[in-house]
Amino acid sequence: MAKLAKHWQPFLLRISLLVLPYQPIASLVGLVVLLVTVFWQHGRAIAQLPISRVFLAISLLMILGGFFAYDKPEALLQLANYLPFFGLFVALRWLLTRPRQLEQIAADLVLTAIPLNLIGIVEFALKVLRKLPLSLPDGFQWQLFGWPGPEEPNRVVSLFIHPNFFAGYLILVFGLGLGLVLKISDPPVVQRPGLLPATIAAPTWIMQRKWLIYVGTYLNLAGIFCAGSRNAIAAALLQLLIFSLFLKGRRTLKLIFLAGMLAIAAGVAVYGFGGRQANLESFTSDPRVGVWQIALDLIRQRPWLGWGMGSFKFLYPPRLIDPGYPDIAHPHNFWLLMATESGIPVMLTLTAAIGYFYYRGVRVFISHRLEAAEQAILLGYLLAFGGSIAFSLFDVTLFDARINVLNWLTLAGIALFVRQNDLEYVCKQRLREE
Repeated sequence: MAKLAKHWQPFLLRISLLVLPYQPIASLVGLVVLLVTVFWQHGRAIAQLPISRVFLAISLLMILGGFFAYDKPEALLQLANYLPFFGLFVALRWLLTRPRQLEQIAADLVLTAIPLNLIGIVEFALKVLRKLPLSLPDGFQWQLFGWPGPEEPNRVVSLFIHPNFFAGYLILVFGLGLGLVLKISDPPVVQRPGLLPATIAAPTWIMQRKWLIYVGTYLNLAGIFCAGSRNAIAAALLQLLIFSLFLKGRRTLKLIFLAGMLAIAAGVAVYGFGGRQANLESFTSDPRVGVWQIALDLIRQRPWLGWGMGSFKFLYPPRLIDPGYPDIAHPHNFWLLMATESGIPVMLTLTAAIGYFYYRGVRVFISHRLEAAEQAILLGYLLAFGGSIAFSLFDVTLFDARINVLNWLTLAGIALFVRQNDLEYVCKQRLREE
């Protein structure tokens, strides 16, 4: 049974991720099956992991907070955005065992995002046409494709329910794609003294169709621009800037990088952010500052267990900051959301648990102990999760399960490199002792 699971579980994981953007419910069913079978087979070993105990403690605090919540049913229901994904992260530590898997997953996600971006570009074009004298009739495109019209008239959603969810998903995929671009643009690997042989190599079909990876990766920039999210554009530019530090002698990639930066700058200069002009007023009049002040006030009132998951949307209307914003569902900052709804201890513990793996991943990356192939893939996962962190400073997208899955997947990928590095270190120490 264990041998059979070793083959079908990675296959089910890959299929679940391939259909994730298009059939999220089917994908989640597949991931739940994986989670249950992994815990069934390795439950005892999983329970002994320090990180499992940390997540168990966080979960218990969240559940306890739910019983003291402003709205108990809503708070307990909102736990679905957290607890299953803690389990998914731990399960992925068993399912992801080789860096080669991470490369294949990154390639799958980049390629499956191509239709998402093309749909977004078509939607953007239709929204621009709607403003022209010979445009399509009002409401035509919305009735035909089911896209929201009046709420976000100048921003696109593709197959998501909100432009920010679309942009948040693309930020993750864009980071993974940059790692792949760096990987496939490398010259043939020359073994360096003192390092283990490279453990991953690009699948043949990827090497034969490099242009698909290039196109798929940089289409995400177009999708992010069309979504009109200011913080997503800023996060993408940050990813590009960090990526540019590792281009070395790759002249073609430098030109592509420069073209991408200029294209975004030109697009923002002409069209703004989703139709909002790029000027100082668009930032100073942003309601986020007022919302953050409300969140800080709520944290001061209940610092330990918070107000309960999903409570902010009920607590905001009596504290209305602007009649133009009668309903705001969250404080537009992940850490303020966690502290407001779960309490400061949960926020700090969860941040420390996630930050530990990210910090260790960065340490592995800058140690230069990896071969160039693995170095590039690790950079992609660091850029993806780092971009999501930057995005979370000004928005919260964990309410979309697709983004939640990718967040925990990329963190699990970083954890794989950390674990591999630790195993290599232990092996070398034992060899020295012998």
